[in-house]
Amino acid sequence: MTILGINYNKLNAEKKTGINVKNINTTPKIVNVKKSKLNGVGSKMDVLTIGFEFKTEYTPNAGTIDITGDIIYTSDKIEEINNSWEKDKKLPPKTQIEIINHLFKNVSIKALNISDMLRMPPVVNLPRLEIKKKD
Repeated sequence: MTILGINYNKLNAEKKTGINVKNINTTPKIVNVKKSKLNGVGSKMDVLTIGFEFKTEYTPNAGTIDITGDIIYTSDKIEEINNSWEKDKKLPPKTQIEIINHLFKNVSIKALNISDMLRMPPVVNLPRLEIKKKD
């Protein structure tokens, strides 16, 4: 199983002023799967184009970051994965975990950059040093 690439289709962010952020909720979601052929060197490779949404909500109603795109994915089980999606609108658990982890790893970085540009709290917990007082 291999993720060949990721394409971004939409980056949308909004910050509302004067509202204190109480909670940050990030939700990745797989929205569609399409089987296709990718032109390679000398042959065509079967791939899945997996559409995703990656939404971050700052509550209460303090702002949002929405990112959508496609992951280009290949596997020796493309037919099984595609059939699972067409039947139940779900990916097999192992594939779903791989895709969601890839989204958290890669798309979170984009969302972190956007949150920084808008001066919003980071979408992921970053390490933070603090000085401890001696007793």
